[in-house]
Amino acid sequence: MRGSISVFFLFLLCKFIQAGDSTEIRYAAELLRIPAGSDIAAMGDAGVSLLRRASSAFWNPSAPAFLKKYEVSVEAADLYEGLSQQGCFAVGIPVDGDLGASLLYVPFFSGDIVMYDSLEGTYLERLTNPEMRAVGAGTGVFQNYQNALFLTLAKLFPFILPRAPGVSFPLPLDIAVGGSIKGYWQSMNPAGKIRMGMGLNLDAGIEGIIGVDYDFKKKEVSRKVALGASWRNILPSRIVWINSPRDYQEPFEFEQFYGISYTDISGNLYADWAVTFALEKAHGLIYHEGIEAELWDIVAIRAGLSGETPSVGAGVHYRNWFMDYAFRFDDLAWSFLRITMGMRF
Repeated sequence: MRGSISVFFLFLLCKFIQAGDSTEIRYAAELLRIPAGSDIAAMGDAGVSLLRRASSAFWNPSAPAFLKKYEVSVEAADLYEGLSQQGCFAVGIPVDGDLGASLLYVPFFSGDIVMYDSLEGTYLERLTNPEMRAVGAGTGVFQNYQNALFLTLAKLFPFILPRAPGVSFPLPLDIAVGGSIKGYWQSMNPAGKIRMGMGLNLDAGIEGIIGVDYDFKKKEVSRKVALGASWRNILPSRIVWINSPRDYQEPFEFEQFYGISYTDISGNLYADWAVTFALEKAHGLIYHEGIEAELWDIVAIRAGLSGETPSVGAGVHYRNWFMDYAFRFDDLAWSFLRITMGMRF
């Protein structure tokens, strides 16, 4: 479960200092596993093949190739009943020649984290056994700040699928490839000492969208199937910690995402529909599913499942403005508020 795993790493498991010696375990870059984009968070994090916002570059670096307009959005999330806060500022820029670019800045603030001299068992044992989790007052508190910056460039390659004359209208096949360079930096202050970690890495992605039906009345493709794949942290680089004992470093973890989406804007069943599935391979295998129904071309209702974590949400768009909301039933504590507001121009 992406949400609960991430927050346990951040709060209960990954930040403790053993008494005496300063052997520190941080699990850096777990911020990169907390979802960005309220629409995709509401659909179970199944965003690798459903590319439609500037923030979609978080899920698949090929996303900017599909931008038709400039886009600016701001997202704020109050996670795990207020234990932490996250944001996302996204800018999407369509460029001539079927090129697109995006810039994402994702900050995270943990709030106060209780520090303990020691914890029983391993972090995996504490994940599954509540009796092993930390209790009591602890030895103090500290804060954890994380930041990620993504710069993405993508290229679209449009094709037309040949079909027998007189049978149907030729349908499009759009293939996009993209890459992101991302910078990550983190700071903590355990025992009043500033610890800083930073690193660089690359992501890559590909998306193929094929039209499977054409609406002659609206003169547009009414049904599409999309296949997407992305690979995160493809470089063997490490996060280097400054002002930390023993030249402490941590590797970025390589992650893989594969997904398929079906979009139907024909208006059948009184709505436009999107159904998406994704497979994530990182710590283990996680399955993601999501569904969306858009009514009157204005209001969207969404639901999803990320591993065993359900989520729901809604969205509204009017002319060039849009707003999305997500609610997640994370195991540690429910995340009531994740909201995105943006505009296209």
